[in-house]
Amino acid sequence: MFAAARLWSVWVIQATAESQIIALCDSVGVSVTVLDQEMYAEAEAARLLAVPPTTLHYWLEGGERRGKLYEPIIRHTRKGGHVPVTWAEFVECAWLRQYRRKHQVPMKELREFITQLRDKLGVPYPLAHAKAFAHEGKLMIVEAQRAAGLDLEFYLVAPVGGQMLLTAPGEEYHERLRYVDDVVSAWRPHDDPKSSVLIQPDVRFGRPAVAGISTDVLWEQVDAGASITEVAEDFGIDVTFPGDPGGIIFRKQRPPSPIQPGALDVDWLPETARRQWLVITRDRNIQQHTREIAAVRDHGARMVVLAGADARGKFEQLEVVMCRWRDIERSLDEPGPFIYQASRTRFTPVDLGKGQ
Repeated sequence: MFAAARLWSVWVIQATAESQIIALCDSVGVSVTVLDQEMYAEAEAARLLAVPPTTLHYWLEGGERRGKLYEPIIRHTRKGGHVPVTWAEFVECAWLRQYRRKHQVPMKELREFITQLRDKLGVPYPLAHAKAFAHEGKLMIVEAQRAAGLDLEFYLVAPVGGQMLLTAPGEEYHERLRYVDDVVSAWRPHDDPKSSVLIQPDVRFGRPAVAGISTDVLWEQVDAGASITEVAEDFGIDVTFPGDPGGIIFRKQRPPSPIQPGALDVDWLPETARRQWLVITRDRNIQQHTREIAAVRDHGARMVVLAGADARGKFEQLEVVMCRWRDIERSLDEPGPFIYQASRTRFTPVDLGKGQ
């Protein structure tokens, strides 16, 4: 069980013998048929990919430009109209977005590259398969790049010293993906490689989610005025707070909180240390607050500090907590004293001084 308490801007988390964290989503195997699963209307897919709907439609269906009719880039043949976007099409459009927006690769070369790779690998959506990035697949990518006339700077894979290595653009695309049974099972929409937000076909109907919780739902709750503690409770984490009278939570009796609202630092900090709780607080200048650092060190307390602009508002604080949740869980196994400084992308120890 995890119990958490908030003291103004402080939460404390206690790990006890029995876990009550509720599974937010079941892990479901992804098969090849998932690639053909219709996931989104074109407008919704365009929103998630952050591209204009007309651009996405052109990628999928082709169209007439300056009096000339162009074939689709992603689809092998036109389907006609605005038919739903499949998971495989969505994944390959994510690659195409990267190459068009960031690298400005000509459309003609990209269309030819996809066509060449499709034929060589023998699958309709080659960049949604892990085998494209296995050794033989990389050889085929190199051949397809050459046949399509891609400039070397835009290669996904390059031969170096007899090896087939992912280039920077190739690594940038590949590291956003997760695979199950050799097909793409998740795509990370954020540029930040440490972002916990994923889009998965079998979780939240393909909407962006953190640990299985829709980001839209999280935002709506925070925007409606819910505290981080209330949001945590709603999603199955047993939470308490200063002045909590206790009660039946998840079919178990939760005792009243021993910490009262307005408790002084000299009172609540030793209490959290005695109970081996983990304190979570926001302090953008923690490294300059020597008295607070000394108190943590002297009492053997354990603390995680949400720092910087990443934790400015409630939603931002919640995002940091969820992005670093695995690190927070691991820190529960560490003895005090310690302070970790947490942002969306980092979880670093703070020097406590005096030999700690």
